[in-house]
Amino acid sequence: MTTTTERKAPDFMQIVAREKLGEKAKDWQIFRWERIGDGNDFVVGFGQTRLKTSGKNKGETTWRGIDGRQLPHGKVVVTGAEMDAARAKYETDTGHCGECGGTGQAWCGWSAAEGTKYRTCHRCNGTGKAQGDRSLEQL
Repeated sequence: MTTTTERKAPDFMQIVAREKLGEKAKDWQIFRWERIGDGNDFVVGFGQTRLKTSGKNKGETTWRGIDGRQLPHGKVVVTGAEMDAARAKYETDTGHCGECGGTGQAWCGWSAAEGTKYRTCHRCNGTGKAQGDRSLEQL
């Protein structure tokens, strides 16, 4: 296991959800997701954000307005097949591995003592290059 601050792989759940919600969601962020069905599909909650301007959490992101009401938001269903298709498109378009984003290092955990932890990507064996038609279920 290696601790590093390298760039992350794309968030395919977020990419698919943004495509489905369209232009209104270009600046929105995910505030919630829930697994549904067989566990490969998700209901994703997206919403407009703002930064808190006072108090102990000043500068942190919130999905609530100053009056306490939730800012504009929406929900969308994202399937595992849609995320797999987005990963395949990313790999075809960039030539980078969809698991590690081309870094060769995949996320494997987080701890308060060590922060984010990465390991050698099992999908590309640390090369960072796309490996053709290998689904995550085959690994």
